[in-house]
Amino acid sequence: MQRKVIHVVEIISVVCLLVFSGVERASGEATWKPVIGIPDPPFGISEVAPPLPNPWTSDVSGFYYVQAGGGNSGNGYPGSPRSTIPTTLSAGSVVILAGTYDKNHEGSARIVINGTASQPVFIRGTSDAVRPTITQKWEAGGSYFILEYLNARWANSSGNGKLLFGGDHGVVRHSDFKGDLGKGVGGVSTGGTYNVIWNNYIHDFGDVNAIDDQDNHGIAVGPNTSNLWIVGNEIARCSGDGIQINAGSISAQATTHHIYVGRNNSHHNKQTGAWCKQAVDVIFSENQFHGHRASGSSAGDGTGGQYGPGYFWIMFNDIYDNEGGVKIASTSDLGNGTERFIIGNKIHNIHKQSNYREDSWEVAAVSIWSSVNTYIIGNTMWDIDSGINSPASGKVDIINNIIDSPSASAGNTIWFDTSSQASASAMDYNLLKNTVKIIWGDRVRRNLSNFQSTFSKGSHSISTDDPKFVNAAAGDFNLQAGSPALDKGVQHSVYATFLNRYGLNIEKDIAGAPRPQGAGWDIGAYEGAGTLPLRRPNPPTVLEVK
Repeated sequence: MQRKVIHVVEIISVVCLLVFSGVERASGEATWKPVIGIPDPPFGISEVAPPLPNPWTSDVSGFYYVQAGGGNSGNGYPGSPRSTIPTTLSAGSVVILAGTYDKNHEGSARIVINGTASQPVFIRGTSDAVRPTITQKWEAGGSYFILEYLNARWANSSGNGKLLFGGDHGVVRHSDFKGDLGKGVGGVSTGGTYNVIWNNYIHDFGDVNAIDDQDNHGIAVGPNTSNLWIVGNEIARCSGDGIQINAGSISAQATTHHIYVGRNNSHHNKQTGAWCKQAVDVIFSENQFHGHRASGSSAGDGTGGQYGPGYFWIMFNDIYDNEGGVKIASTSDLGNGTERFIIGNKIHNIHKQSNYREDSWEVAAVSIWSSVNTYIIGNTMWDIDSGINSPASGKVDIINNIIDSPSASAGNTIWFDTSSQASASAMDYNLLKNTVKIIWGDRVRRNLSNFQSTFSKGSHSISTDDPKFVNAAAGDFNLQAGSPALDKGVQHSVYATFLNRYGLNIEKDIAGAPRPQGAGWDIGAYEGAGTLPLRRPNPPTVLEVK
């Protein structure tokens, strides 16, 4: 069947780091756009603060104007501010915070917020361009509140500054949080339910070059957290993970669920871009994870998880310039989840770059170290030391993937160490670039034809010298007309599993195009036919306007 192929080259945007009042800020995803496989938040995206009093020349009920050093004992206004944020705020309250604010709001001074869906509470800077600077730790909780247009500059000497918030329907958005090199200075930590962390720049927490394991995460998600959206943020240079979801124990695993991590740009952290421990129904979709290196406390993977997360979905992400791509690490009896899904990702430029790695085989696009069910479906893995490596014994389905030939001499296209895993697993409908190296549970390295004849598996898989990408060197893995990957894939049951569990259709490619477009499913992360929608541009990380 002749098909018309329209290629879309991903556009790199010019998203500037602006400077207002001497404070560096990054612009982010200020306009909401749905994320594949993630429901829209029910609160916190479209709500806007009510207009300020005009003129505002005296105290007005429900409005607070706060600036350090203010002497107003009432609500405050621009000409006569009060000095602190009230520790209890009623529904509909609006707090405007100005200048440098050094009040510590933790423990007995935590901010208790009593908003409602129709009358949320706002704590905010005057505008995106006029923001206060917070220097101390905050704890905020309650219901229906939005923290926005805030800058935090937390030093270790400030008492481990961070923002901790919980309750329900709390939102942190359009803000910039920065730490220092000290151990213990955290970013944003949350519990509760139906909370949102959207369009923030969270960066420079701890020392990424430290020898010790500081574990300063950009965003830390603890137990008793459900229905949390972490979307559209940039998270950079944290000495832990950019995002860590950690139920903490098998007993708390069921309390930590429906965590949505979507379209974040998490990069150059000491550990990974995002990591999941325990937890259930966790979805990482449409993120960028890049710039991670191995160290004494990290393997340098782009993303992954450990301790038995259940129904853990890593899908439609761009994972590149890391020492490892995706890793599912050991369970260690700390979690009881059994289902992990790696779907539709673009995993490229994955190479060993440090002496922390003992062997090149450990540096892989996907590493499975946990004896559970893992589904690796519809990914493109290119420019890699190794493809898929596993020393575990669980079932792995490898279907519809494009996998480059390994560039490391000790690398493999697919490597299973145990015969039990090999016999339980499936490998078919894949496009493997020559030279193919498969070890299928018996320590013997085979090419594709030998693998097929020996194990009677993979009969629909093909090997080729050229998958016919649009421009692999530039990271454009769209398929050209005549690609051997066109129409050679198959529909897998993981898509129905997702639809039945969450009510959302993920039969799409990484650019959001519906699958299939032609006579059959295409192999790899992209469907090669039809008009592909534009993807969100990738923000730069170093551009400044002065």
